[in-house]
Amino acid sequence: MYEYVATFYDAAQYQVKKLQGEYFLKGLIIIRNLIKIRESMSLIDQDALKSHYGEDIEIIEDLIEIFDSTYPESMAELEKAINASDFGNIELHAHTLKGMVANFFSSELKDKFYELEKKGKEQVSVEVNELDPIKELLPKVTEELKALG
Repeated sequence: MYEYVATFYDAAQYQVKKLQGEYFLKGLIIIRNLIKIRESMSLIDQDALKSHYGEDIEIIEDLIEIFDSTYPESMAELEKAINASDFGNIELHAHTLKGMVANFFSSELKDKFYELEKKGKEQVSVEVNELDPIKELLPKVTEELKALG
């Protein structure tokens, strides 16, 4: 009798561990798929971009070149304004950068710059670390844009 109970208990434990392992693996698969989805998500709406510019790749390439050569200076000016709590220049440079990324239908970046512009306009304190996500996304947007050309 005790042998039967021990065997049943062992079998039940085995099944529980097996299920836990399966759920763990399923969880890992879900996480991996979510990461793949996030990586595959474009930061720019390529269809809207091409539609807006009539699929004229030359115009898009010119805009990319201008953007790539001007955004670093605008970002530096924005960071300088944030460090100096210069709300007028925070608003100005955030607005300028918002317009730049809006040309490429990058709504995520446009929204981030809009928030900074709004804070500048309302004279709400801005921390320099609020630029960190933007600094991370800008090179990715540039990379995506260059891949279009």
